[in-house]
Formats: sequence, structure tokens, C-alpha cells
Amino acid sequence: MSDFVQISGRDFIRGGQIQRYRGLSLGNWLLLEQHMFGLPNVEMKMRHVFAETLPGNLGREFFDIYQETSMGEKDFAWLHECGVNFIRLPFNYRLLMDDQRPDVIREEGFHHIDRTLTLAQRYGMVVMLDMHAVPGGQSVDWNADNPTGEALFWSHADFRRRFCELWTAIAKRYAHHEAVFGYDLMCEPVASSPVGPRDHALLNKVFHEVTQAIRSVDPHHIIVYEANDWGRSIEHLDPTLWRDPQTTYSPHLYIPQICDIKKYDVWSVEDRGMVETAIAATIDQERIERPVIWGELGMDQAAPRHDILISAHVDYLDCLERLGFSWGMWAYKDKGRYSIMSPAAETPWQRYIGQEKWQQQKTAIEELCFPQWHRSDDCQGSLFHNLREIFPNRNPEELKHQMRETFRALEVLALREIAEDLAANYDATAIRDLASSFAFDRCEPFQPFVDFFTSYWQRNSQKG
Repeated sequence: MSDFVQISGRDFIRGGQIQRYRGLSLGNWLLLEQHMFGLPNVEMKMRHVFAETLPGNLGREFFDIYQETSMGEKDFAWLHECGVNFIRLPFNYRLLMDDQRPDVIREEGFHHIDRTLTLAQRYGMVVMLDMHAVPGGQSVDWNADNPTGEALFWSHADFRRRFCELWTAIAKRYAHHEAVFGYDLMCEPVASSPVGPRDHALLNKVFHEVTQAIRSVDPHHIIVYEANDWGRSIEHLDPTLWRDPQTTYSPHLYIPQICDIKKYDVWSVEDRGMVETAIAATIDQERIERPVIWGELGMDQAAPRHDILISAHVDYLDCLERLGFSWGMWAYKDKGRYSIMSPAAETPWQRYIGQEKWQQQKTAIEELCFPQWHRSDDCQGSLFHNLREIFPNRNPEELKHQMRETFRALEVLALREIAEDLAANYDATAIRDLASSFAFDRCEPFQPFVDFFTSYWQRNSQKG
């Protein structure tokens, strides 16, 4: 199997050579996230509201144009020049499975995955397929395209059956594809309650079942697990998962989960130790003797001090490099938040979604539900403050969860206003132009982050 990426001890091997993979995720492409795209709420709601509000088939066409134009050969050629050799491809299960016909795999949904693999192979990259949203939702978060306050995947066996069947279809299709690095089964699971105890046994059961199903059609490609609690509870992954020699795990960790980077005026040697401690707590190398593919890390363009953020990530990536880990940053392209490439300021989408009326509305909703994002007092007059008075004995985390759901409901109203504004004031040509704003020729790099990550990516052609 020399043409496939394989595991040997703590190394990834291909063509008889030890490989190190350094790359990024194509987040916000085959699964939209509101803070990265600019529309409120989750992708399912975005598509539904646009479809019922815009005339004719224009609502669906908007998203089709976006996905068709957002990634192409120019993007892959540019990433190749930067030194990228690894792509993590997050996708929504809805790309391949219609909830109204759940037993029929959508053949047309493979179009973008197929062309990603073709372009990756052309430019010397491998692709980890990442099911970023699963049937029923593996968590209540936006990145799981979950429109409800419950992760129903864990309470409905039929959702888990569909998950298994979908991975089987994917693995059967790509079993012999050399550009496939492997299968990242489920992004950041939270089994099973957002505020209650975790069900680690159920997560492990699901992993065993889907691994067996994949192996029935693809005995070769690597299978990647993410631990419970958004990938953090590595100690609860079942040790019998490693009986399959081509399995490993993928941690996620961001600097803001380690420290409040906004409060830093300088980054010191002592802070490096804090990062190393956090990384050590996220892995389990004594128990799991496998190479690690670090699935997510990244930087925020909205951070007040990019120099401090980059200094922190120097220590972060230097630690991953010393440990011999492969890794992928989040993400390549969005509207200008967590990416290294964004539509230019004069593009139609940036001008439209950046209008003051939408930004004021967004801020007002956030301040109503999450006032701590905007001020540091006790949030007098906010819904959260009132709930604390009405329910003084409730766990604050439970109240915060309810506020998240209130926020999400209000986001639907904001989404409808945007769709109604487009329907009333923009013709079909203008709406199609909005959708194509993420095309490579209409984007520009965020150079501070590009320069930093490129210095690491280019090590691929140097010392491995």
C-alpha cells in the first residue's frame, strides 16, 4: 500500500518514507458557519429561509454558486506555493444525504469532494475527509449545523444508523483513492448533553460500529477519532479502538482555550510553558502509540494584538513540531475572521453583509443575550441577568445554554430580514454576484497570518 498514507508506530508513512503533514482546513465551504460566512444561524436555516424567500430557485442557486466558485484550481495552486501538503475537508452530511430521503445517497453531493481530491492530487496534497455535521447533530453547536438545542444523534438510533451507512458509502467510493489521507469520523462530539454528564461509552460504541462498517469496504485508509467534549477527553477513548493498526486520533485546541490572549501586552517564556502544559493535557501518547494529526488550531483576525497572537502560536507550533505531530490550521477562507484568505473589502458580499444596519442588529442581539461580550458589569437589564433572578438555584451553565437557544431564535428573525431585503432590493444578477464573492480572484490574503503559517508549511520541502 505504498501509494496510501499508512501508520507505522508513531509515524505516517507513504512510499516507504516518513511523512509530516502541515496544512489547513477548508472550513466554511461545504459547511457554512455564521461567524465565518456572515449570515445568522446555521446552514440548514440559511438555506431554508433563502429558498422560501428569494424568487424561483434563486435561494438554492445562491448557495450552489457560492460552493462552485469558492474553491478552484487557483486556490490549490496558491496553497501549493505556500508549502501546504495536507487538506482537512469539513463537510455537512446534508451534502450527501437528504433528510426527506435518508436512504438515498446524493450522487451529486460528491462533486465538490471529487474535485477537491483531483486538485489535491495534482498539487501533491492529501485530504482528510471530515464529517463536520452528522445526522441529528453530534453537538448543539453551529459547526454541527444543529438548529435545535439538543444533540439528537445520541438519543436516536436511526441517526446513528444513517451515520454508519453514509460513512460506508464514502469509504466504498474512495477506498482506492491515493489522495485520501483518511476519514475523520466526527468533528468535536459532545455525547450526550451540553450541560450534563458525558456518555463516553456510547461514543466509543459508535466509533467501533462505524470502524467495522468502513473496514468492510476499505481495509486500508486511516480512520481518525476525535474524543468527547469537543475532542478534549482523550482519556476516555476506548483502548480497543487501537487494535486496528490504521487508526489514530485528532485533538483540537485554540489559544483562547488556554488563556485570555486579549489581556496580554507581552508574550513571555513563562507563557510558553502554559501552552506546552495545555497541549500535554490534550494528548495521551503513553497509552496511544500512534502518530497525531492535530486537527484544529488557528488565529482570529479580530484579535486586538496580532503580534501577541503570533508569538503565542510560535510557541504552540514549535511544541507540535518538537513532538513530531502533523497539523492543520483553521481555516483557509472566510469573510475575514478565522482565515488567511478573504473576499476583498470592495466585493459585493463584504459591502452587503458589512452594512451598519446588519452589524447594529447583530450587536444588539448579542448584547441582549450575551452582554459579557460587550461590557464587564453584571449585565443589568439583560435577559441573562433576569433569568438569574427568576431561577436563582439553577446552574449558571444551564442558564447560559438557554440563552444560546434564545440567541439562535433571534438570529432566525435577523436571517429573515436579510433574505427579505435581498428579495425586495436585488435582482437575480446582483444576488448571483454576491454569491461569487469568495472566488480566488476576488479575494486577498491576510498577510500577517499568511507569512507566519507559510514559514511552517515550507518546512515540508526541507527537513520533513
